[in-house]
Amino acid sequence: VICTACLGSAPAQAADWVRYTAPDRSFAVSLPMTPTVEAPKEGRLLLSTANAEDTESYVVDSMQLKGPEENIADRLFTSAIDAIVRIKKTTILSQQRHQVFGHPADDIKMRSLEGYYIWERMMVVDDHFYQFLHVTTTEEDAPARFWDSFVLRP
Repeated sequence: VICTACLGSAPAQAADWVRYTAPDRSFAVSLPMTPTVEAPKEGRLLLSTANAEDTESYVVDSMQLKGPEENIADRLFTSAIDAIVRIKKTTILSQQRHQVFGHPADDIKMRSLEGYYIWERMMVVDDHFYQFLHVTTTEEDAPARFWDSFVLRP
C-alpha cells in the first residue's frame, strides 16, 4: 500500500484549518485547507491538499481491509515503507512504532532525493488502514496539529 503525495500549499494559520469528516463518519481530521477528495472506491478514500507554491502538502489515505488478520499492521507498515523508499527514493531519518488510541501506529520521517521531507503516520484500526502524509521543503518537527486532529467515529 502506498500513497504518493502531491506537493502543495503552505499551511494556513491554525484558526483557518478545515475539519473534514468521512462520508461514513468513520473518522474526522483537520487540514490547512479544504481537501481534494477522490471518490471512494472499494473501501478507499483519499484526501489531499495542494497549491501553486509547491512547498507543502497533506494527504490522508483511508483503506478498508478485507478483515482482521494476525500481524497485519507489521506487514502493512513494512510494505508501505518499502514502497515509498523504493518508488520515491527516500531515506528514512527516524522511525517510531507506538500505539494511538490503543491501535498500532508507525511514525516515520524521510527525506527524498529532491529535498522534500516526508512525515508519515500509519495506523491500523480494526479493519481500516490509515496513512497520513505531510510533505514539505523545510525540515521541521512532526506535524502534531495534523496528526492530533484525527479522531475515530466523531
